[in-house]
Amino acid sequence: MSKHPNIPICQLSEAWVEYRWSTMRFLTVTRDGFILQLSFSSEATAYLQAMGLPTRPQESSVSGIECVNDSSDTGIKRITVDLRKLQKNILQQVLPDAAINYDLENKIQEHLTAPKTEAFKEDNKRKEIKAINPIISPKKDHTEPGTKENDNTQFRLLGLSSTVYESDGSKELLAANEESARDIRESIQLFHSTVHDKAQPAHRVKTLKQSSSSSLETGDAMKMQPLYAVDKAYENRQKYDIQMKKRNLVMQVYNNKIQAKSNVQGFHEEKRKHVKEQNEKDSIIFQQDIEQNQLTRLNFIKTAKQRQKQFSQEKQQKASEHSFVKEFNAQHTSVSNTLLKHDRMLKSGAKTQEKIRFVQSLKENEEKQKSLLKCLKEHRRLTLQIENSAEKEALNSVVLENALDRLQEARGHVASIKVQQVTAAPMFKIPVNQPVSKTMCNI
Repeated sequence: MSKHPNIPICQLSEAWVEYRWSTMRFLTVTRDGFILQLSFSSEATAYLQAMGLPTRPQESSVSGIECVNDSSDTGIKRITVDLRKLQKNILQQVLPDAAINYDLENKIQEHLTAPKTEAFKEDNKRKEIKAINPIISPKKDHTEPGTKENDNTQFRLLGLSSTVYESDGSKELLAANEESARDIRESIQLFHSTVHDKAQPAHRVKTLKQSSSSSLETGDAMKMQPLYAVDKAYENRQKYDIQMKKRNLVMQVYNNKIQAKSNVQGFHEEKRKHVKEQNEKDSIIFQQDIEQNQLTRLNFIKTAKQRQKQFSQEKQQKASEHSFVKEFNAQHTSVSNTLLKHDRMLKSGAKTQEKIRFVQSLKENEEKQKSLLKCLKEHRRLTLQIENSAEKEALNSVVLENALDRLQEARGHVASIKVQQVTAAPMFKIPVNQPVSKTMCNI
């Protein structure tokens, strides 16, 4: 177990930036592989509270950090840091480009940092072990388990044989990350140093009086005494002149105030006189206006009465005229309505008579057309009957002539056949029962 004053605690949490310089003397660090143990004493907690710094890390900001209070009376706080979990968060905050390929590099690192055989471990127990991440866990010398530790340590872990790891290809990248982290720590330190700096007092320029007093104190008092007296006289004269100017200014202001008061009083007197005269004039004008208003009011009342009387007469005349016109219109409308009604009755009677005559004429024409049509039909029937009988007689004569012609042809044909001699025998028997045609029967 050993103290580690150069551990970058500002990387553990953003709220622990101030711990790097103020709590190093109260901090004890122990490392076992990837597990980092930090122990705070009660003095560190009191110091942090006095400085106004937080006494606990922000557990929600960084994963892999656990803070546990000791249950004993010593008041020791122990912080457990898992460097494997913390490495990913730091790389993502400081180097975003390197955090993208973190998973791939972690697989390569696990493949390259596979533990060797037990024989290889026993041969290399006392060699120096190189850390995988120099940003989080700097180099540390490991001695044999039998060597003595520091007696001032307040926390101890059970010692086990540590695993040997080989360096991987990301060593240069981690070195660059360490340099960037160092720059960040320096910038944070510069910020806190500028904040806590005190303001310097302003430079004051010495006056003539201060210079003269300083010269008197140095031993030149006798030589500078006449000059100091002259300076004092000039200073008194200047003060007297200033007092006289102030006195004259006060007297002038007092005289101006008195003059202003007198001017104000005169102005008020003139204003009172002018107001009185104006009030008298206004009262006279007001009385004249009242008399004039009374006269105009009386004249207006007379004219209003005359107009009202004339208006009433005109209203009565218009009412009589309106009643006469109303009666005349009523009589005229009644007469005109009766005349119009009589005219309408005459016109309607004439129209009905005309319609009756028109209907009767239509009926007569229809009857005449019916009788004419009947006569035409009878005449047509008779003509058709005569034509049919004539056509039947002509057809019968034609049929009879055709039958007679065929009969004569048949008789001639039979006679010709009888005359001819038979030269050949018939091939088939002639049927006895032969059909007789209708023409032959008719004959």
